[in-house]
Amino acid sequence: MSKARLKRDVKQRYFRDTRNVNIIAFERDLHETLDSLPMQYSEWNVNEKFDFTVRSMKIIADTHMPVRKYTRREHILKLKPWITQGIIYSIKHRDYLFRVYKRSNLLTDFETYKQFRNRLTHVKDLAKRKYYEDQFAQNSRNSKRTWKLINDIFGKTKPSSFPQRLKVDGRVYSSTKLIADALNHSWVTSAQTNFTPTGLSKTTDTNIKKYLLPRQANSIFLSPTTPEEILTLINGLDSKKSCGHDDIPVRTLKLSKYLLAPLLSNVINESICHGVFPNNLKIAKVVPIFKSGDSEIPTNYRPISVPTYFSKIFEKVLYGKLNDYFTKNYLLS
Repeated sequence: MSKARLKRDVKQRYFRDTRNVNIIAFERDLHETLDSLPMQYSEWNVNEKFDFTVRSMKIIADTHMPVRKYTRREHILKLKPWITQGIIYSIKHRDYLFRVYKRSNLLTDFETYKQFRNRLTHVKDLAKRKYYEDQFAQNSRNSKRTWKLINDIFGKTKPSSFPQRLKVDGRVYSSTKLIADALNHSWVTSAQTNFTPTGLSKTTDTNIKKYLLPRQANSIFLSPTTPEEILTLINGLDSKKSCGHDDIPVRTLKLSKYLLAPLLSNVINESICHGVFPNNLKIAKVVPIFKSGDSEIPTNYRPISVPTYFSKIFEKVLYGKLNDYFTKNYLLS
């Protein structure tokens, strides 16, 4: 990767720094925010309560886990995780020896630089080999991760999920907004083409009655969720998954789970009781995924929705209760 390309990539890469969190300060601010609920909180509806919770967590996340740019060094370490701190120091010393040679132009200085450079190259090769050997050993039962490692070694990386350019009606778009609009138009048009005005696919069998089981005598009852159930669901969230449009990382939820669980269980129970799904959870971050072919053609991308972690918790609560009902009444074959 050239220096110019690397600098351009670093400028475009941001991340939420969750590594250096002051746990004491985090918990103090968390208690001050969630322990001191507004007096009118009990009178709020589901949307107001949920928005308050999300807004509070967002403020805490922005304060203690700020979004910042990757530095050049961090980006290099992300691309080459086998580069250790010792190797970084050796690279700096190699560059120093090269500058000494350029100033003196002496053959002895060049030989010193050359010998150190060759030893460093050998050390980097050994570190890279050791890194991949360890990774293959750790992921011997994970075929997805194993193939990712193989593709990394051979340089077969997937293109960026968001295209840099798109060709639409003979015009080339490079603006982020125009690209997003073009992708959205392509997906909406595709949906309108493949579905009828009734919302059914053109190939769908409209005689749905033959697929229905006999009428169920036992009515469905969704038992209230509990803070303990919410705690279990938060602990089970995958930290490697992307966060949704609220940009609240899973670590924020896990660090605040004991205060957050009672609030979430209360909001979810009210939502189920009143049949109101929070408006905030109806929004998802849509990410384009490249399929194949020309990366500048909108139809060669498919959309996936990335819900928030709050949405995943709500979904898991309902899934558990519906699954229990279906299993208990033998509705699932």
